[in-house]
Amino acid sequence: MHYGKLVFSQLMAHLPLSTFRRCVATHRGEHKVKDFSCLDQFLAMAHANATRPWQIYADFVQHLIGLARPLYAKEPLGIALDATVYAFDATTINLCLSVFP
Repeated sequence: MHYGKLVFSQLMAHLPLSTFRRCVATHRGEHKVKDFSCLDQFLAMAHANATRPWQIYADFVQHLIGLARPLYAKEPLGIALDATVYAFDATTINLCLSVFP
């Protein structure tokens, strides 16, 4: 069972708001936004993650792993591992279809 602050919550405590505001201004993040600022969005996600049971997401990820396991069971990992490792990442990476079929 989890006790204490989540990593994201700990990071939020040290958030340099002036830098965040500068990034928002640089990318015109508030352009045409009336109700929900970039900081509100960022903080709401932190609050939502801090106030909801993490077990919901742990259970859901276990379900997703169950779906993924048979799909990739015969795929080589390229490295030797003692146990199966799954990483869930929301990073967007631009790929060129001519290089990656």
